[in-house]
Amino acid sequence: MRRRVVYVMLALCGLVLAGLVAWLLVSMIAVADAQTPMSTVTVDLSGQQGTVRGNYGQTAWTGQSFMQFRGIPYAEAPIGNLRFRVG
Repeated sequence: MRRRVVYVMLALCGLVLAGLVAWLLVSMIAVADAQTPMSTVTVDLSGQQGTVRGNYGQTAWTGQSFMQFRGIPYAEAPIGNLRFRVG
């Protein structure tokens, strides 16, 4: 009977500790995201291809700054006249 109580107490302490660690990690990430200002960047592409908008980000682990761009379209698939031909 006494061993069972000890095992139950250890299991409950483990669950409480896991919940505390999870809450701490989530709150640290939220604080890190709140501290980084999101300034936008506009880049003009060559050859009249338009402009691309992005922003500055910061890595969570090392704190290095980087530029990130999202929603950039890829090239067309090589079909029809775009397909490679020998000769």
